[in-house]
Amino acid sequence: MPDGFDVDLTALDQAGQAISQTMHDMKTCEVDDIVGATHLYGHDGLRGAFDHFCDRWQYGVEVLLEDGGKIARALNASMDAYIENDNTVEQTFRATGAGDDPAREVADG
Repeated sequence: MPDGFDVDLTALDQAGQAISQTMHDMKTCEVDDIVGATHLYGHDGLRGAFDHFCDRWQYGVEVLLEDGGKIARALNASMDAYIENDNTVEQTFRATGAGDDPAREVADG
């Protein structure tokens, strides 16, 4: 379409699936899991600071997961809307071709 746009439904589907898979992968590994025992840090304050950092990092990851989920749902909803619209248009054309041609009188003069 030179004057319009074209939607690649396969690309929409692949993007939605890839984001969903990434979100799933991110949920299986929490940042808090990397904080070790206090004796590994050599200082209680250092371990506490790292734990606090990981808590904030985990919060950020959770926000990204929420946003990523919204993006994936929006991509999937967009794809579904385009497919539904294409099906509706196709059915309209098929219904028009199945009966009398509504433009016959105009075309035949």
